Amino acid sequence: MTQAPLPSLPDPWAVPGEVPVIEAAQPPRERRRGLVVAGSVAALGVIGGLAWAGSNWLSGGGGPKPSEALPANTIAYAAADLDPSGSQKIDAIRFVMKLPRGNSPAPDVTESSDLRRMLFEDIQSEGAWTGLDYATDVEPWLGTRFGVALLPGEGGKEPTQLFVLPVKDGAAARAGLAKLDKSTGACEVGTDFALCSSTSEAAAAAAAAAKTSTLESQASFSGMLDRVGRNGVAEFWADAAAFSTALPSALGGSTAGLTTSGLASSGQFAGVLRFNGPRLELVGRAENSDTPFVGTGATSITKLPADTVAAFALAHGGEQFKASWASVEKQLAALDENAASSAEEALGMSIGDAVAAVLGTDFVLAFGGSGSEGGLPLVALRTDGAKDTISSLLSTLGETSPMTQQTVGEREVIATDATYAEKIGTGSGLGSESAFTDAVVDADKARIAAFIRFDKIAAQLPAADREELAGLGVLGLSVTGEGTTAEFTLRLTTT
Repeated sequence: MTQAPLPSLPDPWAVPGEVPVIEAAQPPRERRRGLVVAGSVAALGVIGGLAWAGSNWLSGGGGPKPSEALPANTIAYAAADLDPSGSQKIDAIRFVMKLPRGNSPAPDVTESSDLRRMLFEDIQSEGAWTGLDYATDVEPWLGTRFGVALLPGEGGKEPTQLFVLPVKDGAAARAGLAKLDKSTGACEVGTDFALCSSTSEAAAAAAAAAKTSTLESQASFSGMLDRVGRNGVAEFWADAAAFSTALPSALGGSTAGLTTSGLASSGQFAGVLRFNGPRLELVGRAENSDTPFVGTGATSITKLPADTVAAFALAHGGEQFKASWASVEKQLAALDENAASSAEEALGMSIGDAVAAVLGTDFVLAFGGSGSEGGLPLVALRTDGAKDTISSLLSTLGETSPMTQQTVGEREVIATDATYAEKIGTGSGLGSESAFTDAVVDADKARIAAFIRFDKIAAQLPAADREELAGLGVLGLSVTGEGTTAEFTLRLTTT
């Protein structure tokens, strides 16, 4: 039997004793899966507006986690806390107050807003949670920590999808959820949470399994998130192998012809979204990956000119690409079986060899701004890759190509402007820029690094358009690690 997607309500596990299961018939698969996605997007929007909740939001924090309501065999999990710790609330306010009101993640949120109601109404506007009135059927019992999860399917069936709803009053929750429209699914109501799925059997089975052993009790789960640091407004975790296997069926098989060969097939990954002073950051970690780092050493992004507007840098990319080319080739074949051969015929060489040669062990792509009036944007590629291969690839663009190639020391530089090429080849100072180092964590150790300076981009825009980027500083990414372990930080700073 084909399982419908998650019910529109989140859900945690059952409590001791007889707990009623609220039944409902299943609606068409496509519609319900869309509602799940809409609900997730709505939740992220509300999370983004947490800081505007003001004084009413400055109390609370703590309490049971959705992971304490899920069974130990959960293969993927995400949760959001609408009432996080006091330090997170203060940092959220510091972050959002740096932005103009119009640039707030949720400009309609005020200090008296009920974020749970906003989440409920956003999802209900998509056609979900029908039959319920927030004020009478939901608000009296709904808590602040929500979750979603994926459990393995039984006997080759599709994985079970769950919503985890925080419950403050079990009796009120049962009464309210009993009014759910039959297209919503079924919920198993417990002491702290209600587990909701597409069928009563799925909800009951998950709740029963959680009574024996929970996801939170698993060291592979809690230890992973502890290493990331759990003080945040949202967190996620997944068993990579199980998740990559379950993903196609969880999406209803509509993966646009793609296989899961591009996904990690071993290990696990986890992350936390949090406020850090006047910054918003997503911090994550992957362990026991089947695609380990190769080589040693970091990128040379810190050696770019101090006035660089944006850049992407990759260390040992050539070796890394060679190691993963077989997987990439399968992805290309899934899209178009002739894609690789057609490209190789045009290039006159193997794609794998060409890309690896260009990436080398030190690859940097930089953007220096709009350039002179009427001229091309200042873009440059700097690499220690194979000069002959780069020259050959450049020749395929023809004599009309605006790109220029220079050899600067041990690096090849390809740019839209000869003067800028020289600057990228010999310039330095970015590593001493506080705006850069604040956004790109451990930039001098990063295997992968990237950033974009919104403040510099805004300065090059017409005055009427600058307001769109007002208050934003730098978006930075850094990936560090050795062997089969990687850590990343994606951070947005303010001015």
